[in-house]
Amino acid sequence: MATNTARWTADDLDRLPDDGNKYEVVDGRLLVTPAPAPSHELVIDALVAEVLSPTSHRHDLVWKRDLYRREEVPVAWVVDHEERRVHVVQPGVDDVVATDELVWQPSGAAAALTIELPAFFRRALLQE
Repeated sequence: MATNTARWTADDLDRLPDDGNKYEVVDGRLLVTPAPAPSHELVIDALVAEVLSPTSHRHDLVWKRDLYRREEVPVAWVVDHEERRVHVVQPGVDDVVATDELVWQPSGAAAALTIELPAFFRRALLQE
């Protein structure tokens, strides 16, 4: 049976303790995860990158994905290191799941950033 619950706000978030956990409010929901490693999150101009972890899998692939689409974030990469793939989320088009190559060229860039995913994951996961 569903119950109505109050939506979390930025003011609610400000009242939470500074205890090392990462607190986020996404669409009125409070998300609590252990503090990410410095390399876990990256935001560059028109690109958002999220790295999935067991504690954030549903948040990143469902709630945050929906938020990025609604807010029309130009490109969001959701990196699934266990499956060695990257979900590419863009507004107005179906998601793409990249397993071989990831290419990103923001407007105004002289050249594209191309990442060969098998080699990237081998190096990132210290298997090379």
